[in-house]
Amino acid sequence: MSESQMVIGLLSVISACGVVMAMTGIIAVGALRRTLRRIDDMIPHCEEAFREADRTLIQARRLILHTNRITRGIASVLHDACSLVSDAIDGVAVLKEHTQTLFAKHLRFGNGVRAASHRHRRG
Repeated sequence: MSESQMVIGLLSVISACGVVMAMTGIIAVGALRRTLRRIDDMIPHCEEAFREADRTLIQARRLILHTNRITRGIASVLHDACSLVSDAIDGVAVLKEHTQTLFAKHLRFGNGVRAASHRHRRG
């Protein structure tokens, strides 16, 4: 084989590789173009979905803020009710202590505070 035939063979191989690379590039560009068209077609749908998600998040935020206000109001009412109940229990405890002291004083000195008598029954 002569040197010129070898060069022609190498150039043929190089040109075949070039053709394959060019075809691969053309196929890749076509696939990229189709993909970009699909993406372009999807963009309006995505924008609408994002707008709807944003509206939903805004509504959820409003609902959470409203719920938070209600919860704080309920907590305040419960705190006030607990304070009232605590004051009432303290009052009852003081009244009980005074009553026990009064009964103990009367029973100790015999001032007539005793269990109810059964003498008044008609039998």
